[in-house]
Amino acid sequence: MTTTVVREDAPAPVAAPATPEQAGLPRPAALYLAAVALATGFAAVPSIAQLSPDTHGWAIFFVLATSAAVAQLFVARTPRNAARYYTTNVFLIASVILLPPELVALIGVAQHVPEWLKMRYPWYIQTFNILNYTLNCLAAWWAAQAILGSTHDLAAGTRWAVAGVVASAVF
Repeated sequence: MTTTVVREDAPAPVAAPATPEQAGLPRPAALYLAAVALATGFAAVPSIAQLSPDTHGWAIFFVLATSAAVAQLFVARTPRNAARYYTTNVFLIASVILLPPELVALIGVAQHVPEWLKMRYPWYIQTFNILNYTLNCLAAWWAAQAILGSTHDLAAGTRWAVAGVVASAVF
């Protein structure tokens, strides 16, 4: 038989603080998320608007998007979960170099949706990750295209290598 002792002079229990999911995002975080969403919209919508079944690179997109999504699911964690390391950047930089901007703008969604379904992170975390990766990929694409489209006296192979290095740095 168990008994419970309750002190009558004990203070009333304090309600647990609301989680961000219950209380919503703090105002500065919501403003930052909105700013990132706006910047990503300005960068991605013009490219996505040009998307069609005739867009070249669909096969490469599906291979790289699937690879990025699978890599996103297999993360290397340090002891005590102090840091996480993803291998997705290999596939993201390849897509920045090989795909048109219409498909580069979709790679962040393809990368994160399977993880979102598996891990059930709060909406604002994965939304930010999708927006952030999309914006980073598009910025890297623009930087790589600046190198690939330049008229410098670089050999074709060297130009591709420099474009990859620049895209990686910008990403």
